[in-house]
Amino acid sequence: MQLMAIPNNIKDVLKEKGITPYKLAKMWGKHPNHVYALVKPETLPDGTALKTMVEIADLLNVSIDRLIKKSN
Repeated sequence: MQLMAIPNNIKDVLKEKGITPYKLAKMWGKHPNHVYALVKPETLPDGTALKTMVEIADLLNVSIDRLIKKSN
């Protein structure tokens, strides 16, 4: 089964909110490296759990679809 790459928009949402990945890590109670691994790539890392996306969306007070870039 081939996995589909999901475009990552977390970095842009953080920028809009004025929150650094380090601050998100502190808010979330995760190690900063964990957050940077999610924020840095153009697509979400393979195996990123929906639970992870829900938690980030809740912390940032946005919908999950805001964390995913829309394709043109």
